[in-house]
Amino acid sequence: MRQWCAGRGKPPASVFRALNPRLTHIESLWRMIESNERTIEALKDGRITGMGYGSGPSDPQSVEMEIQRLRKQNEEHRSLVRLEEAFQRKQEAHFELNQQWLPRGNGLPTDVNISELEAAEEEFRAAQAEVDRITQEIRAGKR
Repeated sequence: MRQWCAGRGKPPASVFRALNPRLTHIESLWRMIESNERTIEALKDGRITGMGYGSGPSDPQSVEMEIQRLRKQNEEHRSLVRLEEAFQRKQEAHFELNQQWLPRGNGLPTDVNISELEAAEEEFRAAQAEVDRITQEIRAGKR
């Protein structure tokens, strides 16, 4: 670390990647989604037993409740991933638009830059609305 800070050598890409909390957060969400999907399949196939009362076969109602809980959790995780990706797209569109005003730019935004920014903002609003809907359901006790 000291050598990198002193300008001697360059840290490997894995260091920057490990220090990016946004990236590791999205990866964690995807791992949870995949784990939940595997659990749902195992519940459906009967590979997970003992849910409900006693140590015998799973109570069908308990299995269905757990599947529904995991599906809702995945919906929440996917909405957060979508919001993060939409935010990233919007941020990149802003950066591209701002490039036009920098010394190397021509001073005028292009139609492509403006259209991309508008599309990115629309995608972000839709993702935010989805997260807001889920948040309201959680607060209302519907989840």
